[in-house]
Amino acid sequence: MCNLQKLNLAGNEIEHIPVWFAKKLKSLRVLNLKGNKISSLQDVSKLKPLQDLTSLILIENPIVTLPHYSQFTIFHLRSLESLEGQPVTTQDRQEAFERFSLEEVERLEKDLEKKIVETEELKNKQAKFLEEIKNQDKLNKSLKEEAMLQKQSCEELESDLNTKNELLKQKTVELTRACQKQYALEQELAFYKIDAKFEPLNYYPSEYAEIDKSPDESPYIGKSRYKRNMFATETFIVSDAQAVQIQKMMPGGQLRHKPVPLRVHTSPDVQLEDTEKKISAG
Repeated sequence: MCNLQKLNLAGNEIEHIPVWFAKKLKSLRVLNLKGNKISSLQDVSKLKPLQDLTSLILIENPIVTLPHYSQFTIFHLRSLESLEGQPVTTQDRQEAFERFSLEEVERLEKDLEKKIVETEELKNKQAKFLEEIKNQDKLNKSLKEEAMLQKQSCEELESDLNTKNELLKQKTVELTRACQKQYALEQELAFYKIDAKFEPLNYYPSEYAEIDKSPDESPYIGKSRYKRNMFATETFIVSDAQAVQIQKMMPGGQLRHKPVPLRVHTSPDVQLEDTEKKISAG
């Protein structure tokens, strides 16, 4: 297609000429677009790259109803020699140049102004983008520093936590020991109270019992550290006891006798029996 020189596209209902058309058919010399639906002069300007185009037919297209379409076509297609089957004269070229040269300049100026505005906008966007990049770099640096501080803080907190865990373990061990000691003291107090309750019963182990052979556990839970004196007993003086005499040493070495009356002690059972008789007689 690059070497194609003649092309007839008449009656194909073409509405627009694509941009790639002139780029692909650079060797085209004769183009027939009769009977299509081309309505814009911009489509004609898309044929500018066709430097060898000498003949063009656009009749029966809406574009031919536009004023000065022929002058516009001749002005933009400088190599054109025939338009709508009619030769293009020097006068036609002069009129087309006079008609559209100023408009072309104005159009180019407008395009230039538009490009300048677009360039300024791009510069502003670039400056804004560079500022954002700068701020982002500062933010990234700040975040890195914050991350380092947080990491250091986490390490310190972890160290403190380990230290506190060790202290907690030590305190737990001490508390456990204290609880055990308190429990032992409470048991000891309870056993002491139990032993005190047995005191009025005048119960005590036999004096011949061997301490080493005592059982490991008492009838109640555990044994109190308090132990009774197995050899301390209560007794009384019988009725036929002898009288006690108290003597006083005199200055001459002689003893002075002082009789002491002896109280007769009776057995508690005898006393209890006499009391019951008196109550019955009364």
